[in-house]
Amino acid sequence: MASSQPGHTNSAAPSSEIRVVVFTASTAFSVRKGIVEIVDRVGNIRVMVCQQVKPRTISGIVRSQWKNLKKHGWRWIPYETASIIEQVSSKFLGVAESSTSNVGGKFTMSSLTRDGRVVWNRYSDLHDNDLIAQITAFKPTLGLSIAAPILRESLFSIPEHGTINIHKGQVPRYKGMPPAFWEVHDGQHEVGCTIHQVAAKLDAGDVICAEATPIHPYSTVKGLQLTLDEIGIRLMAQAVQDILSNRATKTPQHGIGKTNSRPTLKTEWMVTRAHRSLGSSTGSIVKSSVKSLYFFVLAYLVGPIRRLLAVLIRRPRLTILLYHRVNDELRDGVTNGIEQFDSHMAILSQWAHVIDLESLIDPNFQLPVSFRPIVAVTFDDGYEDNFTVAAPILEKHRVPATFFVSTGFMDTERAFPHDVEKLGRTLPNMSWAHIRALASRAFAIGSHTVNHARISACSPEVLTRELSESAQTLAAQLGSTPTLFAYPFGGVSDASEMAIKTVFEAGYKLCCSAYGGTNDNIELANIKRATISHAHSLIAFRAICQGFSRVRSADEKAAYEA
Repeated sequence: MASSQPGHTNSAAPSSEIRVVVFTASTAFSVRKGIVEIVDRVGNIRVMVCQQVKPRTISGIVRSQWKNLKKHGWRWIPYETASIIEQVSSKFLGVAESSTSNVGGKFTMSSLTRDGRVVWNRYSDLHDNDLIAQITAFKPTLGLSIAAPILRESLFSIPEHGTINIHKGQVPRYKGMPPAFWEVHDGQHEVGCTIHQVAAKLDAGDVICAEATPIHPYSTVKGLQLTLDEIGIRLMAQAVQDILSNRATKTPQHGIGKTNSRPTLKTEWMVTRAHRSLGSSTGSIVKSSVKSLYFFVLAYLVGPIRRLLAVLIRRPRLTILLYHRVNDELRDGVTNGIEQFDSHMAILSQWAHVIDLESLIDPNFQLPVSFRPIVAVTFDDGYEDNFTVAAPILEKHRVPATFFVSTGFMDTERAFPHDVEKLGRTLPNMSWAHIRALASRAFAIGSHTVNHARISACSPEVLTRELSESAQTLAAQLGSTPTLFAYPFGGVSDASEMAIKTVFEAGYKLCCSAYGGTNDNIELANIKRATISHAHSLIAFRAICQGFSRVRSADEKAAYEA
């Protein structure tokens, strides 16, 4: 048994203090965020985290590799090779470089270990007798199993109210792991997350609360797992509050279920292949291959040379990415998939120098001279999935972003005209509570007019009103006057001399367009942005981040987004 944290976790504590023990085998973002959410909600709490870290020996690694090779066959070799390369590159490249943002900072390990209410210990065996004695002396009110190994009764029964577990599946039908995979494999219409009491049998304890979420037309297993992570964090925090306030109800499980285990790589490949084609290009294989080769050359050959030259002549280039929606319900020119967006932000966090757009209005700010691509992230319109889906992923990867919202649509069921025209339906908008929460979590909020007005079609009087009313509403809701503005539609004609003059007279200090291009020189009156959608492969995404974003005409942009 070994501890990474000094101190006495079993020292006397005030009788009113809630003591919680957390059992885990992971330091993943969802685990860290879950603990922070519980600590913030409960308040007067002390948390003892017990993480199991099994020591790795050469003989153990060999046995594990042989076992996996027999189970998965030849596919295990490239899979494990890719995994090793990813781990090595991750350690070599580090995390996102962000000059001013603290997005996701409260969920980092360093932040958690600095919190006096949380003590994080690591042990080789959670069932070690000394650890059991230590936990018993700690006298926990409640135990939490979050991404933990299977717990024995001698451990999970110690807390006064027992131990509860997050299971990312609907019990009793889908026990075991991995989350969402077997539901997708079986053609189910939904996946679920369950908080249940830990019992002697795996995933068999009484249910405290549960929630289901649909499997959408373009859902992927990874996208569903990201969704379940957020549901699990919210459900566990609520279950802890309900148990501590004696409001929780426990429902015995009924019915017969199957305990699943990890599928073979072949089975995983078959399920992935079945879903990969959804929403993808319908073009020919030849055309798709040529396109992939073109972006490969840009991303991996031309791009690095351009970045090196930019460093040598000290002329950095800024690429600003423009997103609108992140969900698996739609696939159009302004929607990205959940797994896809997570991949984008993972790439940025380890490969790019990410800056906060607000930095540009600081007269003392200068773009860093870096071999990494210099990138900023923005969202337009104000769709609800910006808050529910995109923001947690941004926090996970510590990537700052600016959200431009059309104030007349927020907190309403009002539909954007372009959605009615193209989709024939209304999509949920953010509430002001969502927007205030984004601002409190270190995201920047900017104006996108009141009514998503096309600037080139506005009279001077209408344009002035759209700009001033939007600014006044944002100031009233957020307590500060907005300085960032993005043109709705954002065509070349929208950034006219008259429009720019009116925007700056309204108090804004930066204007963003949306017709593509990159920023070799920073012109605050017309910051160019490149729209990103599901149609962009990861190689194309890397190319765009390095400044290979073509300026589109109005007709091309309209056709692309249709």
